[in-house]
Amino acid sequence: MQVDILKGCIEKLKQGWEEDLVPGSSNYESVKTCFEQMSNLCEDIDLACDLHKLGGFPVVIKYLNHTDNSIQTKAADLIAIVAQNNEYCQTKLLELKILNQLLPKIGISDNCAGSLGPVAVKAVYAVSCIVRQNQTALEQFVDADGFSCLIKGMQSTLQKLQLKCVFLLRSICEENLKCHNVIHDMGFVVQLAAMLKWYDNADITEFILDIFLSVASKHDDFQKSCKDQSLNLEKKLGIIADESVRNERDDIKAKSMKLFKLLLFDKEDIER
Repeated sequence: MQVDILKGCIEKLKQGWEEDLVPGSSNYESVKTCFEQMSNLCEDIDLACDLHKLGGFPVVIKYLNHTDNSIQTKAADLIAIVAQNNEYCQTKLLELKILNQLLPKIGISDNCAGSLGPVAVKAVYAVSCIVRQNQTALEQFVDADGFSCLIKGMQSTLQKLQLKCVFLLRSICEENLKCHNVIHDMGFVVQLAAMLKWYDNADITEFILDIFLSVASKHDDFQKSCKDQSLNLEKKLGIIADESVRNERDDIKAKSMKLFKLLLFDKEDIER
């Protein structure tokens, strides 16, 4: 029954691509409903695999380039759902060069944030579901200049997009030490330092601290770059520590103080 629903949705999406989808029209609403049904069904890993076996992946990926942003958003969200914790689907998506479709959507200008912001957020979410804990996907991510796309997303004023980007960067830093050289050489320390402040969403602050700690504790050149006085990191860390006390976030205070010490003393002193 559920597989039959997937089959029907795939066929409707194929038909919808050939039609002029006008927002509010019955065809438009039918396509959106199909994406919603498929997203709900594909929370089940087996059904996500069935979506591929039924030939649904190329159909869904095509909609990433649809002219309607809300439909692009639904397509990216479905890709994230089928990829999450699903090695089979991750592999099949990589074979279709999915990262080349998703990564360019992450970097958006602020004057397009209203219309393209949701697309960018779901795109980086999908990239994250594919790349985290997948070495082959990470290699494709690097080859596709994925780090440059992350920087663009981090430079956005959209906190949701910033959050997704720093979360993915943190995961990469913690999982793969080889990427530390790339992160240093591309000047991420400047971007991260510029972003380091107290946010309404404190998770962004915490993720940035995690990235600094992960890389600076293992990469001497990155640590030296952090000590550049023009970055003003010591003052920022002090402010964050004070804010974390006021907001009852002892975890963030501990991380800010640990990074403060790391930048003032040698690693051997901290480890003792």
